[in-house]
Amino acid sequence: MQPLRSLARDIRSGDSYALVLTLILASLVAGIVAPERTWARIVGDCLFAATVVIAYWTAIARRAFLVPRVILPSAALALVVVGAAEGATTEVTSSVIGAALAVATAVLITRDLLDRRRVDVQTVLGALVLYVLLGFLFAFSFELVGEIGGGPFFSNGDDGTTSDYLYFSLVALSTTGFGDLSPAERAGRALAVLEIVVGQLYLVTVVAVIVTAAMGRQLLDGARRRGSGSD
Repeated sequence: MQPLRSLARDIRSGDSYALVLTLILASLVAGIVAPERTWARIVGDCLFAATVVIAYWTAIARRAFLVPRVILPSAALALVVVGAAEGATTEVTSSVIGAALAVATAVLITRDLLDRRRVDVQTVLGALVLYVLLGFLFAFSFELVGEIGGGPFFSNGDDGTTSDYLYFSLVALSTTGFGDLSPAERAGRALAVLEIVVGQLYLVTVVAVIVTAAMGRQLLDGARRRGSGSD
């Protein structure tokens, strides 16, 4: 029971980004390796919903009245229910809900990290969570374009699966470029280019901010120690 109490305390204090990162990486791996079956879709949606709920509670730990506490958890539950109802036949509605959840969660985490006004382990972990969330957001967007588009999403003639969209999204986000999957239509290509640019700008910006803040904090601490020593 003690580990559960400790976990609950961390979530209430906003210090559980390690758990959020673990959950979102588990969701990513499960989404890529799982077969395209209804039960696999439900498992994947449950993992992502759990990630959203934990991230939500972590991000609003110091903002109890930021938004009603039932909005995102209810939407996460809706994602699971809709995914189970749709099964493996169509993912339009669940893609829209998933993208909305990714955006809302990213906004809450960003506000929480900015409110911290310091760079620590939780800040770095939160920044990593945001990076992976970007991958999920674009994966849901690719899936939506593939479902509503007039032709196959990928140039190999396939519409792709949830696994394909997640895999392609993370490859594009990291600019790895294996070349095994590429979008066939203009909308997909535009989204892919946007993801590549956003991913690179995010890495450059976040790394610069973290390094600058850490160096500034070290300089400030050093100046305080020198000032205390001179007294």
